[in-house]
Amino acid sequence: MSTTVVGPRLSDRTFFLEKLDANFPGVLPIREAAEKGDFAQARALFGKLLRETLNPEAFFSTLKKEVPLPKDELLKKAEDACRHHMVSCGTACDFGDQPVDWFSNPTYNKYCEWTWQLSRHAELKTLAQAYRATGDERYAAACAELFTSWVRQAAAPDPCSGYDTLCWRTIECGIRMSLAWPEILHSLYRSEAFTDDVLTDWCKSVWEHGERMRRDYTRGNWLIHELNGLVHIGVLYPFLADAQEWYAFAMERLTEELELQVYPDGWQYELTTGYQSVVICHYMSVLRLLLAYKRPVDSLFYQKIEQLLLVYVQVMCPDGRTPDINDGSHMEVAPLIDLYADLFPENSVFRWVLSGGKEGTPPQDASIVFPYAGLAALRTGWGEKDTWVFFDGGPFGAGHQHEDKLSVLLYADGKQLLAEGNRYAYDTSEMRRYVLSTRGHNTARVDGQDQNRRKTYEWKKQDIAQKSGLEYTLSPTCDRVASVYDEGYGEEQNRDVTHSRCVLFMKQPEHGLRPFVIVVDRLTADKQPHSYELLWHLDSDTLRADGLQVQADSLHVLVPEVTMEKASLGVVRGQQFPEWQGWVCNSAIQMDYRPLYAVQYRLEAQNVRWVTVLYPDGGEECPIAGVEASLDCTDTQITLRLKNGESWTISE
Repeated sequence: MSTTVVGPRLSDRTFFLEKLDANFPGVLPIREAAEKGDFAQARALFGKLLRETLNPEAFFSTLKKEVPLPKDELLKKAEDACRHHMVSCGTACDFGDQPVDWFSNPTYNKYCEWTWQLSRHAELKTLAQAYRATGDERYAAACAELFTSWVRQAAAPDPCSGYDTLCWRTIECGIRMSLAWPEILHSLYRSEAFTDDVLTDWCKSVWEHGERMRRDYTRGNWLIHELNGLVHIGVLYPFLADAQEWYAFAMERLTEELELQVYPDGWQYELTTGYQSVVICHYMSVLRLLLAYKRPVDSLFYQKIEQLLLVYVQVMCPDGRTPDINDGSHMEVAPLIDLYADLFPENSVFRWVLSGGKEGTPPQDASIVFPYAGLAALRTGWGEKDTWVFFDGGPFGAGHQHEDKLSVLLYADGKQLLAEGNRYAYDTSEMRRYVLSTRGHNTARVDGQDQNRRKTYEWKKQDIAQKSGLEYTLSPTCDRVASVYDEGYGEEQNRDVTHSRCVLFMKQPEHGLRPFVIVVDRLTADKQPHSYELLWHLDSDTLRADGLQVQADSLHVLVPEVTMEKASLGVVRGQQFPEWQGWVCNSAIQMDYRPLYAVQYRLEAQNVRWVTVLYPDGGEECPIAGVEASLDCTDTQITLRLKNGESWTISE
């Protein structure tokens, strides 16, 4: 094994005499036994105290909205856990008759998340659920064995960063204390396998978890994990000497973080749909625990959680899923709302989502802009066949960022037409580098270099109150959003070039056209000409190029004739050399990705105005014959020549 220190590190004497609250009913006899050196008696008395203190009826009421696995699937997973078949980050490892090595890593590239996430104890939770479903003591015994092997191998660390260690990162501590161990304990504390010795070791480790999270806490969504863990310790283990101080600290910080981490427009400051849901999950876990155990709840919890949830409805694609911005994911919105909507019975938008549009009302506005987060979700309506455009014109965010400012996503006619790299596993692979990079998104590169905010960006507390600078005008016929990127390209963060992008979403266009998008890019340099590259990632089975005009499944990419004279077009799909391009991830699991078309327009210039028309054809012939727009940055006119002989001039 990878460690020589045996856990828990607390001795019986220290735990019973120093780490229990002497004023808690039932603790005095335990202390008296420990003072006499009769630790077997102290453990027996402590086991009795713990069993009498737990309130399974209250605890399991906090899980009432969770949907259990089908029984046959649950029992299969439980049988796998009994035989030490462990799965983490989508990769399985069979330990067979040998004890699980909690420090192991069977992945092909030693992906650290495998070892870290193994200690979130999903298998132990599965065994607890299987025990509740069947009463089979084998599952309780297997869970006790896995817990004991973990607590012996994974001794609590000395003071160190919350991001350090393989088994005791503070994010895993928070997950164990809030989302895993409470359910395990309340399921198994009366089973034969959870003896007084096991329960004593369990609570020693709980105290060590509390000390670790209170002492070595971090920031961002990790901090919310940690604080939720401390709240659970305070509520479920009130006999621990430090539990109430930890609880008070956690509740105070959770209230503060609602103001520090949530923009006035409802986005959590990491600006990713995935981690917004993580923060919601942990706040709701705290809220349900407080309600079940009749603890006071600050009204700010309800206000901010409702606002965070509403964002998911406001930005969702017509297919009912969230866009995958930054380290986000395509989550279904309705199941997420369903988990928590009972706490917001008056919210008609949530009722509308959950009823499939039969009850309640959709958000009042179809197009919604978030001026602080700098994001815009533009749409023709709330139906499955409506057209939806997403624009990212905001700040870098406080974590899980991609170099993707000014990127555009497009959904129409029941499918996503413009995609991006999506989220990938947090390894050091070329695929991970690709999804983080500008070249994995629908925006511009300069001299073959990506945006590079990461090099010098640092989040400041006051940023949460700052508007992003996003410009917008919304109307029934046309939505206009615009923003600027001027924070540098490449390793040297060269700031000679400024990229300004304006997106016109023609929702009710003239001349019988279907809803479409015009993107106007202005790339300006102070000193000299540069090589500019515009990227469009098309999620399509086929693609055909005619000059610089591109036709994919249901989408036409059109540029002005004058641009065709100056620019070049490249199309790649599933490329690995000289750099990765033309990929999309299906999930955050390693190796789970597929190729897609990346259209690359390149042009040499110093200052240029570049117009692109994105026309979803809905299976019909594209009615636009050509686009006229000058390369002059001061020009604001765009003319569409239609195949029926008409023309339409549009002003930005």
